[in-house]
Amino acid sequence: MIKADSLKKLSEKIVLNGLLGKLESIGFKYLKSKQHFKRTIGNFDQIISFGTSHSPLEFNENTDELYLKFHINANIESPKFDKWIKKEIKSRSYFRHLIENVKCIELVDFNTLNKDDFFTPTESRKFKNYITSSLIGEDNDKRITFLEFEKKLAEIIKSFDNLNTAKDLYNNKTQAFRDYLRLLVFEGENEQAKVVYLEKYNHIKNQIDFDNTEKVEETKKTIQSLEKFASEIEIFFNLKLENPFKRELKKLESKKEKIKLSADLGFKEHFRFDSSLLEVDSFDINDLGEVLIITEEKEVIKINANGNIKNIGKLEIKDCFKNNLSNSKVKWIENSNTFSCDNYLLSENDELIELIFDFDKTKFKTNEISLFIKELNFDNSKKQYHFLYLLNYKHTYHSIYDEKGQLISTNSFDNNILKLNLARKEYIALSEKNSVDIIDFKGNVKENYKYGNGNESIALSPDGKLMLLHSYSTKSQLYNLENKKKQTLWAHPTFLKNYKENFYNDINHNFGLSTCKFTPGGKHIIGGADHGKYVVWDTKKFERKELIPNESSLKIFNWFTTTISNGNTTENYFKPYSVEYENQNLFINRGYDISKISFLENGKYIITQVSDCLLVWNKDFENIGHVYGIGRVTFSANNFLIYKNKNELVVHRKVNKFNNDFESSIFKEFEKENSNITTHNIEKEDLEVKQIEDKIADIKTKEKKGFFGRLFKK
Repeated sequence: MIKADSLKKLSEKIVLNGLLGKLESIGFKYLKSKQHFKRTIGNFDQIISFGTSHSPLEFNENTDELYLKFHINANIESPKFDKWIKKEIKSRSYFRHLIENVKCIELVDFNTLNKDDFFTPTESRKFKNYITSSLIGEDNDKRITFLEFEKKLAEIIKSFDNLNTAKDLYNNKTQAFRDYLRLLVFEGENEQAKVVYLEKYNHIKNQIDFDNTEKVEETKKTIQSLEKFASEIEIFFNLKLENPFKRELKKLESKKEKIKLSADLGFKEHFRFDSSLLEVDSFDINDLGEVLIITEEKEVIKINANGNIKNIGKLEIKDCFKNNLSNSKVKWIENSNTFSCDNYLLSENDELIELIFDFDKTKFKTNEISLFIKELNFDNSKKQYHFLYLLNYKHTYHSIYDEKGQLISTNSFDNNILKLNLARKEYIALSEKNSVDIIDFKGNVKENYKYGNGNESIALSPDGKLMLLHSYSTKSQLYNLENKKKQTLWAHPTFLKNYKENFYNDINHNFGLSTCKFTPGGKHIIGGADHGKYVVWDTKKFERKELIPNESSLKIFNWFTTTISNGNTTENYFKPYSVEYENQNLFINRGYDISKISFLENGKYIITQVSDCLLVWNKDFENIGHVYGIGRVTFSANNFLIYKNKNELVVHRKVNKFNNDFESSIFKEFEKENSNITTHNIEKEDLEVKQIEDKIADIKTKEKKGFFGRLFKK
């Protein structure tokens, strides 16, 4: 196999040297760092670049000749336009107008290569190349010689010369219609642009069938497109258009749904809302039944306790931020009786209170700063908000505000603070070599703790004394921050002899603790690991116990994989089961990982979200119920839940007393067992692996016939 550096030198010798003189003579300059030629005319850069394919060398056994396969691309770009778009409409742009994409092939002089230019690949590298080659398939592209390309080059240069203005490009638009329309505005062709913008706006408006309930998703996307055109028309031409189609939350008639989580825990439908035309990003609910919703467009909507809908406003991000990498999750802060999202609080009067970012912009070389909001918490003892955020991946700021959102103070650090430990007035900061530093609020490093590879997720006990580092590694590290003692927690008991071999020999992935929470009293840790493993530890002896669904709940699991062998498709159904092994009760599962853990009535009930289902556990960690197919669910502390399905948001209220006739509504029909699906026996050879082996064997057969030997003649 040819070395990467040797391939680069070879392509430069053949392609670069062949193009250099011809292009430099007509004003192009080769930019080595970008590996392309550039010529600037007005607002546009004319770009000619080249590169090689996955298998760039081809040996012709009939003629004993070696060829290099490469491609040459010609495009028009405009960094000036991209920057203008960012400034005017706060949107990213990477304008590129394709002129030509030419596939070429050229004879290689054997004397330009020697044995040092090649290396013997490892078995792993061979495997990757076999798979890549099989996926790409054989190269049947029509290619021309470099001599033929010289004639094509004249046509490319002529195209460049004819496309020097926004008008030229608009009249020859290929795709991304709106970019070409924006170009007209960029170069001051406002009259033409305005006419086309209005024509397009009216065309989109006339396409919308607002009352068609069978094409809700299509209607939503069309209205979103209309909104974007209206927004740009207002920005570019100072013309405000009335949009007759509002994407709003609408209250619906109740369907009188019921949710029975256990024999003594039930909920009845309280309110139902049509959310089909909204892109709901996040929501939360409090114990009064009030709901706060954030859309993808950062619109803030509140549902009051009486079910009335109120549009609050819009979350704004400052111009200095290039992007907001935060999750923008709505959160009900129990101690302060306040909803929050990003750096905003919602006051009792339903006003958005902005917690201002407090940092020195002059420290940053550019106004385009990456923002990542870590957390926003409330210290009930001092009635203060603590706001933690990261800028440009390495500068962390911790700002403190009073109850009204007024800034009190800010601490800054030139490293990544992962989490606040308010109970101990400490920071947990990323350090070197898989470790975290514990830093007090005065900036003094108190201790350093090691963690396993990829274990950068942190869970803290309510009193802040226990810190659990978890995520990717099979072993999680738990530290007592008072006595500095360490415990190792195993989400999967891979320490048991032959555990993987006996129960997971068809799994080649991670066995880490992906999500976990301390119980409200801090006496236990509930966790969910990969492959549907549910586990609990006590925080005194750290004894491990697996949470095992009861027989009734097992019917929610419907996990199967599809494999292909010799042209035959097989669906392998895996039935989860419990087994006693090495004196431990184990739950053997596939999929249905825990995505969320909720506690009701201060931990009396534990709810784990798995896929679109719920598993309910009591304080003794016994499975006492389940709900199938309900969707994404959020609980308040005691009295309410809210769930979202494809088109609706539904609020339910807890029922304190109900009789034996109280049963859950059907949210989704159970999938019937398919007679074509076979039970997956993990002791048998895995067909998916067999499929890959068959593919490799086929490639190796081709290799013997010269498929791989074409790289060079021995």
